[in-house]
Amino acid sequence: MAEIILKDICKSFGETAVVKHVDLTIEDGAFSVIVGPSGCGKSTILRMIAGLEQPTSGEIWISGKCVNYVPPGKRDIAMVFQNYAIYPTMSVRDNIEFGLKNRRVPKEERDTLIGDVSDIVGLTEYLGRKPSELSGGQRQRVALARAMVKKPSVFLMDEPLSNLDAKLRGQMRSELIQLHDRLGTTFIYVTHDQVEAMSMGNKIVIMNQGEIMQVGKPMTVYHCPENIFSAQFIGTPPMNILAAEELHDAVCCPPGCRYVGFRPERISLDRECSEALVLPAVVQTRELLGAEAVYTFESEAGKIQMKNYSDYLPEPGEKVNLIIERKHLFFFDDSGKAFGMNCGKREG
Repeated sequence: MAEIILKDICKSFGETAVVKHVDLTIEDGAFSVIVGPSGCGKSTILRMIAGLEQPTSGEIWISGKCVNYVPPGKRDIAMVFQNYAIYPTMSVRDNIEFGLKNRRVPKEERDTLIGDVSDIVGLTEYLGRKPSELSGGQRQRVALARAMVKKPSVFLMDEPLSNLDAKLRGQMRSELIQLHDRLGTTFIYVTHDQVEAMSMGNKIVIMNQGEIMQVGKPMTVYHCPENIFSAQFIGTPPMNILAAEELHDAVCCPPGCRYVGFRPERISLDRECSEALVLPAVVQTRELLGAEAVYTFESEAGKIQMKNYSDYLPEPGEKVNLIIERKHLFFFDDSGKAFGMNCGKREG
């Protein structure tokens, strides 16, 4: 079993606290994604799990054992870095084999392991090539194969796709999902890209400024954000957040409500509804993206973004009424914490 438990983990560099009292459980076999902006502490958490950094306080448990003082090589993990960290003078085969030789694995067993992982990641015909002769996606596969050949109980991945172009990132996301399904191993994946988080993970951990903002399944986090940060970090364009006092009683806000939020894709321009927030607005910009259009509006309550899939495409400068059904509204208090939501209805 490769369950990972972080108990009240803190990490400081000098006077700067980069991870603050993090409690987190990663279930055995899960594909968990830690997501957040640059500098939020997500890579530091990964490095502490790997043993490359020591926590300032707290405990890290892997497979039922506290590993705070266990060296990286004895934690039964493998880490794939952003820069691949493969040896440029070695062939693909030698890169994959390097760790096995250091562990003095017999040659016959090495050959079997290399053959198996090369087949899984599609590198069999490239084993004799040098990294300079490979594409970015192929070099990423070499890094994955080198990790896989160790047969670890945990894979740690620190933004491994960030150096690839958009098309290749999409392809590699799909391949990593299939790889996880095939291996059934615990994956912990760090990224700042919400698309990667939503499309790959079966559990998302959202971080900001060294703290966990929310943990949950991708669609639960999307439909039921626990705070303004989570609400705006997940979703493209981000959730619109307006001050309740600027709405001038246009919608019935519950007691204690300071902010009202709604998703850009929940705005309608032509649907009548008896229980709705209606905001007169003027089109500022329009981006046509094929099947959808993204708008920016100016209203008395502030700037609003909308994602529109209808055939009605108002022009910049045109006046419209933005209609948001009350069931699609989110309410937040002074601290930015969400309340008064019926998540079951939202997900339906």
